[in-house]
Amino acid sequence: MKQYLVFLSIVLAFSSCFPDNYESKKIKSPTKNFEIQATVNKKDKNSDSYADVILHLFRDDKKIDTLNTRAGDFSKWTIGWTEYGDTILLQSSDISNGAWLIENNQMKTIEMTDYLNDRATQLKLMKYE
Repeated sequence: MKQYLVFLSIVLAFSSCFPDNYESKKIKSPTKNFEIQATVNKKDKNSDSYADVILHLFRDDKKIDTLNTRAGDFSKWTIGWTEYGDTILLQSSDISNGAWLIENNQMKTIEMTDYLNDRATQLKLMKYE
């Protein structure tokens, strides 16, 4: 019995050394037309997207687009929407803020404005404070 407990302890210790991939909950847009979800690959270190924040866009529970934000998971980050409309925001301490508008069911990068930067800061404060 003692050998079994030692073996089980070793297995549990090693399994905690291997992080799981991250998957956020889905966040519905203010218009209720879309949802976004973020994932982070924390297992495959050989992947080009290792530890990058990946955005997934959904409509009617069907994934319609995926985008690598290039934001690293080793820094603070958060995703969300503008208060009105279907504009996606990323606040990242790694690469700064980013915004995407949905056109033809695809995320298209748009230029950051003062409003978008302020909203991204609000999202960060809601998550981390």
